[in-house]
Amino acid sequence: MADDSRDDGTTPKGTASRAASPVDWQPLETMIAPPEAPPPRTTTERVAEVIAWVVGMIAVLFLGRIALLWNASLSSFEQGELVGTIVGAVLIGLVVRWIWVRLRKRGRVVTPWILLIATVVLALDLVRDPTIAGQPASVPIDTYLKVGTPYALSVPAPDESKQFKDALAAAGVGDSEVREVKDGTETVGYLLVANLRATSSDSFMRGLERGFEENEGAEAHSDVIAGKDVVVGTGPQFTAIIWAEPPYGLVVYSTDVNTGKLVAASIISAYK
Repeated sequence: MADDSRDDGTTPKGTASRAASPVDWQPLETMIAPPEAPPPRTTTERVAEVIAWVVGMIAVLFLGRIALLWNASLSSFEQGELVGTIVGAVLIGLVVRWIWVRLRKRGRVVTPWILLIATVVLALDLVRDPTIAGQPASVPIDTYLKVGTPYALSVPAPDESKQFKDALAAAGVGDSEVREVKDGTETVGYLLVANLRATSSDSFMRGLERGFEENEGAEAHSDVIAGKDVVVGTGPQFTAIIWAEPPYGLVVYSTDVNTGKLVAASIISAYK
């Protein structure tokens, strides 16, 4: 085969140049610029991140109500539920941060953003149910031991009071007070104020309704008395009207619905 090249190394006019041999090709990976490594964090950035971690942890523990673990009135189940709420919020923060980093394809997963997201989750939980379960009473229990005319409150006989308090103690209820409601000399009902760790949430009120209806022949419905949301439960031999003044639950027991509502309205109006 004739050599078309000239002595000076050029190719004669009209002659196509030959393709370079594959061994001469430049590897593809050398043609692509490697990704730039992120610049090292400065001391200021590292200090700011440490501060963010500390502040985030304090916020999570505070909004997670960690101090309630030392509340003797909480059961083991409630303590476990409290810890589970905090851990769950942090896990949500971790998952959300992981998804964000995956979508952006850059950044670190483990950053204070996890705690920020957990703080938001716990704050929303408090907004849905602002009353802290198991919290110490913010006002003394006798704040609610009031009634308006024509009624009056008196301490019931020891055996009657014991009956109420024993039933509450068996259910794990803490502070409680019982008063007899009189109209002149006639007993028309009883007022029970107990630290039920009550809340103003809809779920608490629905739970009260279900509790009444578990008794044979009983029924319950929601109502409003003197501007207060209440649950009215009736049974074959009693009427009970209950409402929340967190963390207390107030119960008016009476023999008929109309009397119970009148007594409840008088009590609510008296302590407002």
